[in-house]
Amino acid sequence: MPDIIFARTRWEYKSYSDFWHLVRLSGFPVCYVDEIDPTDASKCYIFTPRNGETLGWSDAKARIIHWNIEQDCYPPIPGVAETWCSDVTLAAMCSTKYVMMGSHPGLKTASPKTTVEKAYDFIALAYWTHRRAMIRDELVKRGFTFGSDTWGDLRHTELLASTYMLHIHQNNGKPYVAPQRWCIAAAYQLPVVSEALGMRGDFPDAVFLELSYNDLYYRVNPGDLNGYGMGEALHQWLCVDYTFRRQVERHV
Repeated sequence: MPDIIFARTRWEYKSYSDFWHLVRLSGFPVCYVDEIDPTDASKCYIFTPRNGETLGWSDAKARIIHWNIEQDCYPPIPGVAETWCSDVTLAAMCSTKYVMMGSHPGLKTASPKTTVEKAYDFIALAYWTHRRAMIRDELVKRGFTFGSDTWGDLRHTELLASTYMLHIHQNNGKPYVAPQRWCIAAAYQLPVVSEALGMRGDFPDAVFLELSYNDLYYRVNPGDLNGYGMGEALHQWLCVDYTFRRQVERHV
């Protein structure tokens, strides 16, 4: 196996902070994309996201992988050996490799002794587009409560105080997993309630619950949901059985 190095752009994207936290927790070395040595065949570089810093590497001998965490297909980059997607539907659409993103228990940032009372039904950690906000507002009318979508120490407290992670697709026609969100939920042992996906990929039925958009909007009422052990099952799946490091090494 080649030496695996993760390469990040010098421009920092806050939305990728959990990904890079997983890289560090998993013990992988990190460089910047402009420090990639494309002539070294003993190295495998994995970078994300693509931007103006990742225009390509001519005649690359190193194995260079683009891990696409966005929800779109992109044209090939010169010198990139393959592209990974962490949603199986998107991977098939883009003719790329499906790699489920594993997690790490250390993504839960506080001491296991920290105790916070459950105060909310849901937390989403998402930008509230119109289609998402319609579901949220309807659920609030029906008595559900929501933790705030924030960062840092407050995000940690809000996650501890929440009962479920709610995932609603940002756009119509893009029924994809949000891999970083699943990894966070796994670390916190939060059951995920997700709008129906195109396909589940490597996730078994026991680790999260899928409901249609209409079921989320019209039919969910307080008391209808329970965890079914899903939070613990998701933690076992992504933080023990198929960790971030194991998934990367398995597919390189």
